[in-house]
Amino acid sequence: MPVEEFILGNTTNKVSAISPSRRTARYKLLDVIKGLIGNYGMRHRVLGCMHMLHSNSVDIMRKSSGQAYYSGASVCGSVWVCPVCASRITLSRRDELEQALRVSGFTPVMVTVTLQHYKSDHLNVLLSALNGSLRKLKAGRWWKGFTSRYGIMAHVSGLEIVYSLQHGWHPHKHILFFVDNGEIDINAFKDELTERYTGLIRESGMYASEYHSIDVSIGDDDISGYVAKWGLTDEVTRSNIKRGKDGSYSPFELAELAGNGERWAVMAFREYVESTSGKRQMTWSHGGRKVLGLGRDKSDKELAEERKQSDDELIISIDRKQWNQIMRLGLQGELLDVAEDGGTGAVILFLSGVLSYPDTS
Repeated sequence: MPVEEFILGNTTNKVSAISPSRRTARYKLLDVIKGLIGNYGMRHRVLGCMHMLHSNSVDIMRKSSGQAYYSGASVCGSVWVCPVCASRITLSRRDELEQALRVSGFTPVMVTVTLQHYKSDHLNVLLSALNGSLRKLKAGRWWKGFTSRYGIMAHVSGLEIVYSLQHGWHPHKHILFFVDNGEIDINAFKDELTERYTGLIRESGMYASEYHSIDVSIGDDDISGYVAKWGLTDEVTRSNIKRGKDGSYSPFELAELAGNGERWAVMAFREYVESTSGKRQMTWSHGGRKVLGLGRDKSDKELAEERKQSDDELIISIDRKQWNQIMRLGLQGELLDVAEDGGTGAVILFLSGVLSYPDTS
């Protein structure tokens, strides 16, 4: 199966043996990742994702929209390593960002920042230089003057990491500025930002080109069209899920290749897991969410947990023994597909054909 089909699924909700649903693909990739991490003696919270139960059973619930989900199984909340949690987290983050872009009335300015890298560079070294330089950039008198001159009211940044066999790791940050000034001199904006950033990168012992390290795009009056044109919300929030391009691989594409026995991908994915530990994928400026009317910033784990609503329907409860078998067989995704399509009866019939103890209560 091609990598892009496995990770992103097809464009229809129809479930078949040939074209698994996107959700089923995510659950299967989660099992692959658990194997990659566990088999090499690495410790990570993703290993316990969906294993630990809050009670003695797992409930399959169905929303009014028809979408089925599990309630009662703990989640890891890892936006970097878990494809199941990452999907939930990034969709929630995207909804927030789209709301801010459409409602705030500010002009969006998108900045992409990177640094020079070589095949031999370790990811943790590159991340340290990139993140450290940006922290210094957004501190002190220079930053205060910069934000004042250009009317920057808030900003949010998202870290993206891709890998290529030719060039190695390529980390970069997307920073979306919300500007209270539609007439800014975008060239002056870019020049000031570039001069300051490249100087800080040099201080870190690395190098960033004044011509290629920073890219700037400014919005227009049609915010919804701007979001569609530039893919702002995807750039900032879904960076670890998107397909790679120009010969590069996203982290989850690396995991799929590693699961298929590509030794170089195994080593790269292990380095990625270690290097992203403790890192935040998406960060808001101080007070930025309040300015944009978004409210409290929920943790990744909070966003990964499915919340029961009063009108959600209980399809069936699965006891711990049955759930352990479902997990061992890797049927989490298929079971939700069955629940959505056929309800309680279809789930019971499905379980009777695959489990040693199919009876449900």
